[in-house]
Amino acid sequence: MNSSRVDQFQEDNQFTEGSFTPYVQQFRGHLEQQHYRAATISEYLLCINRFSQLLRNRSIGIRSFDEDQIPELLQDIQMPGLRRKSPVFIIRSFVRFLSEIGVRKPLPPAAPDNSVRGRSGWNGRIIFAGNAA
Repeated sequence: MNSSRVDQFQEDNQFTEGSFTPYVQQFRGHLEQQHYRAATISEYLLCINRFSQLLRNRSIGIRSFDEDQIPELLQDIQMPGLRRKSPVFIIRSFVRFLSEIGVRKPLPPAAPDNSVRGRSGWNGRIIFAGNAA
């Protein structure tokens, strides 16, 4: 996405990134490097802008929420312009990016799998107890 199109997009959508400003530009570059379409990048930026406004209105800092809280934070936001990705997916992608570049604390490792399948030595066979016919 060239700079003039982004500037026009920001003007058209009253784009005010707030506390995310320096990071949104890096994230946009990250998406461009992954060959995201300009329209998709615009959707991501619009969603991040609305999320930034929400955090500012609620006095929530960029480092003050967990990834698990994103769906709850977004439940009151209307984003009719998004065509393909859900706002939760977009914001989680952005938050993960912030963790990767060191702005937020790294995400905790995945919880160990304590299910039967996660236990070492289980081979997936089920053994039935009872009378064999």
